[in-house]
Amino acid sequence: MIGAAQAVASGDLSRRVRVQGPDDLRALSDSFNHMADALQHNEQERRNLLADVAHELRTPLTVIRGRLEGILD
Repeated sequence: MIGAAQAVASGDLSRRVRVQGPDDLRALSDSFNHMADALQHNEQERRNLLADVAHELRTPLTVIRGRLEGILD
């Protein structure tokens, strides 16, 4: 559990723990794995959003830049 927590804290969001042992340890393992899944999903959503925003801004910025270069010429 400690190793997996340290791996997730350092950015390895694919790390999971085996669910085994007493009920309280199983509950903790399930919660940890659920948290890691949520973090991994959120990171992917963040990356997708940034890619979409960058793509959507690229075209208008290129048009503005082209017009400004035309004005300067």
